[in-house]
Amino acid sequence: MKLKLLPSSFEPDGAASQRQHLTCFLINGKVAVDAGSLAMAVTDEERASVRDIVITHAHLDHIAGLPLFLDDQFSELTEPVRIHATAEVVRVLERDVFNWSVYPRFSELENDHG
Repeated sequence: MKLKLLPSSFEPDGAASQRQHLTCFLINGKVAVDAGSLAMAVTDEERASVRDIVITHAHLDHIAGLPLFLDDQFSELTEPVRIHATAEVVRVLERDVFNWSVYPRFSELENDHG
């Protein structure tokens, strides 16, 4: 198993900083655990491969990149991105983020692929 911490802050030369403010781990390049820096730090190959995201809890440092990650690729998705979380976390995401005021509820939308 390959576990990778996605960086959330960078030095002026582009290298990952020791200061990490957001949380996101990738397992085997396919499963994200939390999504703090998911949209900002994945490679194009990882972005195309991640279709399962486990959200441990709804603090901002664990969900910040989730809306951007979904939005970046929504029009090209041929299969859904599956969010794995407790019912309480899903309620918070739907009430406070994917509420049509901050971001659309992607689960209610369709793209050209179905």
